[in-house]
Amino acid sequence: MEATLQKVQQELKSDEWELRVDGLKALTKLGEEARTPDQRQQLAKLLKQEGIGKLVTDQLRNLRSVVAAAACRCATALATGLGSDGRGLADEHWTATLLGVASGGAPKVVQEAATQALSAIVDAAAPIGNAALFSRLCQTAETAKAPPARKHAMDLAARALGRWRPDSNWAQAASVVEKRARDADGSARAAARGLWLALRHAGFARQAQDCLDALDASARKAFQKAAASAPPPGPPLTDLPPPAAPKPKPKPKPVQKKKPVAVEPPPPPSPERPRTKPTPALIDALAQQCASPHWDVRRDAVAALREAQRDGVTGDDRKSAWRALVVAVGDAHHKVALAALEACCAGLDAGREDVEGLLASIPDRPFGVASSLGLLVTRCCSRLADGRAPLRRAAGNCLDGARRAFAPGALLHAAAPATNALTPLRARAALHEFLAAVARVDGEAQGASYLADDTHLHTLVSRVAATLASTRSASTQRETAANDGAAPCHAAATRLLVALFRADRNRVASRVAKLSLNEKQACEHALRDAAPDFKSAVSASRKEETAAPSNIVSEETERAARSTLSAAVAALAREVRGGADARRDASAARADIARIARKDLLSACWSDKCDAVAHLLVERACGGAATSAERYLTVDDSDDSNDGRFHTRRGVAKQPTTSLSDLAARHESLAALRTLARRRPKAFRGSVDSCVPRLLQLARSTTAPLELAWAAER
Repeated sequence: MEATLQKVQQELKSDEWELRVDGLKALTKLGEEARTPDQRQQLAKLLKQEGIGKLVTDQLRNLRSVVAAAACRCATALATGLGSDGRGLADEHWTATLLGVASGGAPKVVQEAATQALSAIVDAAAPIGNAALFSRLCQTAETAKAPPARKHAMDLAARALGRWRPDSNWAQAASVVEKRARDADGSARAAARGLWLALRHAGFARQAQDCLDALDASARKAFQKAAASAPPPGPPLTDLPPPAAPKPKPKPKPVQKKKPVAVEPPPPPSPERPRTKPTPALIDALAQQCASPHWDVRRDAVAALREAQRDGVTGDDRKSAWRALVVAVGDAHHKVALAALEACCAGLDAGREDVEGLLASIPDRPFGVASSLGLLVTRCCSRLADGRAPLRRAAGNCLDGARRAFAPGALLHAAAPATNALTPLRARAALHEFLAAVARVDGEAQGASYLADDTHLHTLVSRVAATLASTRSASTQRETAANDGAAPCHAAATRLLVALFRADRNRVASRVAKLSLNEKQACEHALRDAAPDFKSAVSASRKEETAAPSNIVSEETERAARSTLSAAVAALAREVRGGADARRDASAARADIARIARKDLLSACWSDKCDAVAHLLVERACGGAATSAERYLTVDDSDDSNDGRFHTRRGVAKQPTTSLSDLAARHESLAALRTLARRRPKAFRGSVDSCVPRLLQLARSTTAPLELAWAAER
């Protein structure tokens, strides 16, 4: 035993917490194995000599919960094993520390272990008792500042009164009861009443009555109520008479059989009232109540719509009911939203005809979705980012029901438009996760699917790439209010792109190769681990398209070119008003016009824009400072001085000069007009009659700079 205790002492002094836990476990085993009086006395003597009691006390205060809980269990085993021989350890080292641990901010498992250790220390002092321990408990109950410490001390004192023999030292508990009967903490007041009852049961009825008389009326009433519900106190243990001889057990009486009683059959159940199908007027009224300003009215309307769906709604009424329920999923009140989610789950589990109403279109198109099904998916994804667990659970069940009720292609078609528009970012992350799970099933389908269409796949890849590009930098930064959810959104978008890439490698790589540099780099960076061959596939697709260019232009590219031309026309028109921003936008617009004019595949974009573009370019090339100067530089015809100066009716004037920025803008206009005339001759043919006279006037002008006249002639 001495060798074991020396090893335990070394382990308890170690800096490694695992070794300290091993030492506490070994000490616990010694306490459990000490059964004979000699073993207990030897163990108690060695513990005091080696100073292990103080080492165990230090581990009781350890901040690591594993160590503190092991120390509490060790104190429990030693107190139980040593019994009355371990009084010094309990009084000097453990009681005060365990009270602080049980009533402080320690984890719950440590608090429970400390409470068990205190109970074991009190029980170990039975039946004689421990006056020093009882005095410490009463002092803690009177002077402790923490309410849990006062409560634990009074509970332990009551436990001691119930298990120890009566002694005059226990009467000091009456002063504790009198002081804590009006405690500010309710649990401490309840513990004081329990201590008072234990004092009465322990044979201190006179002290308990004196304490009760010293209380005020309200506290006395609470104590009397507690005494009425408790068993009456008996006489002191010292005044009990000797136990009487056991009485003989009476013979059991014969059980008489009861006569059978005729039991009347229960009445038949009342017939159920036949359910009537809801009318269109009822559905419209319930849909209007879903928009009520009172949340309880909205909740009741949602419940009524759920009952109406169960009774059977057909035609347009089914669409109206589903639209009202889906809108209620996004209600501001959580009870209304929860009722709507449960109603949608019940409706999705019904037959195929009942869920067809979700495919109806909606007028407002939030986040770009065009059907009630898409709105339901986006609202459920938003609820997955909610802080309330019932709402998250109901939203997950609703999404599972949608996957069971609809084909993957229908879900992708309904929710894909919101891929890069849904806010906040945590809701968008949930949407990407949902679409990734659906896309895996759709990509493995044999036959027609949503991803088999080039337009659908290209659009979805573009939206996912936009999300990856917008969240790439924020996903690696520290999470703040501005970029909350950027990291999970980036990870979810990566999983969706991986699912699309595995569904069709070649087409996804071809689409990514056509994206902007920022989006392409974001896609390659996101898939560098999940799909290491993604970057090489994009490079190979880019090389193939360069070697054999396609003659097919997607609708998205043509739409973008038309919007660019419309923006260019607006920028050229704004240049007339002047300003640095207007000049910069007009310069960029002229560059866009020349770039689009050089692309042969975008010739269809000029059908309704060529005349406006040509007119604005000619006006800018032939207008400017020179034209405005010619308005007031009217030469005097009667002047015959022939001195090379401008003679006006107001006198001699200097010839106006053109600024460098104006000269550059006029050159850019002539260059863009020349490119448009050479590359798009069919579209430019209608503008020849209006452009040629102005260009000839500029080429023959004597006031325009010479290089500008040459450009107009070309």
